[in-house]
Amino acid sequence: MRNMPLFSIIFILLCGSFTSLLALSPGDTVRPAEIRDAHNKPMMIPSLGEKPVLIFYPDPDVPNQNKNFSEAMKKTNFPPARFAGMGIVNLKDAPFIPDSLIRFMIRREIEADKRAVIYTDPDRLLQKAWRLGDCNNKFVIILIDKNMKVLFIKKGEMTQEEIDRVIGLIREMVK
Repeated sequence: MRNMPLFSIIFILLCGSFTSLLALSPGDTVRPAEIRDAHNKPMMIPSLGEKPVLIFYPDPDVPNQNKNFSEAMKKTNFPPARFAGMGIVNLKDAPFIPDSLIRFMIRREIEADKRAVIYTDPDRLLQKAWRLGDCNNKFVIILIDKNMKVLFIKKGEMTQEEIDRVIGLIREMVK
């Protein structure tokens, strides 16, 4: 009975390690996933499997966590015919901001910037489908090639080296 706390600790550590092994990683292949548009209508992630896709998956509580990367991407002007970039706002991890208010803000952003492509995830649909794990208070960046293979994933703020790497990967794919 005295070994029970030690066993519990080992079990918890093993379970934590096991779930991190199951989390989405570079090299994994994703499958189509359902999300919602700015009016809460169900849809599948567009362009997936057709061209490289960059997904910004922010928790609304930390919209500026990857502002440097967002600004760097705005300067690239990758051709829309060869590359898709989009935001999918993680609504579930912002319980104190009403979904309707976030959707209103998204629609306003889309009207102000016709290049903005923003969708929503009201119930962790993407997190579950792609095994993203805990995304609370994180701005997740996912780069997927046209074969639906994950090339890059980062939860939280990107370093300048990571920003340069992702932009370089996209440049190579859209040549």
